[in-house]
Amino acid sequence: MQDNIYAFDPESQSYGLSWSAQFELVMKWAPAITLLTAITGSKPGRDRVMAVMAMLQYAAAQTPIPADDKVAALTAKMLLTVEGGALVDYLHSLFLGLAEPSNHAQPDRPAGT
Repeated sequence: MQDNIYAFDPESQSYGLSWSAQFELVMKWAPAITLLTAITGSKPGRDRVMAVMAMLQYAAAQTPIPADDKVAALTAKMLLTVEGGALVDYLHSLFLGLAEPSNHAQPDRPAGT
């Protein structure tokens, strides 16, 4: 195993983590899948903002660094504004647009058109 635990090992198709460490990592982040599902299934506006805030708080809680907790709290306050809600809804629509095959970028079309 390499010193860098994130170095990709093509033979095992893992990032140098044992199976048990990989399982532990999946279990630690499994709630994030539920939270992402809640975001995509929520109604526009406050419901969606609350789902995004829950995801931010969960992600921040996964690290021992207090700075990301503060950033998540400040971002949550920002998202509760009208403009923050509009941003969440806009980003959600962009995400859903990326999922549509007809909206993928065209190689002969400049970005933003």
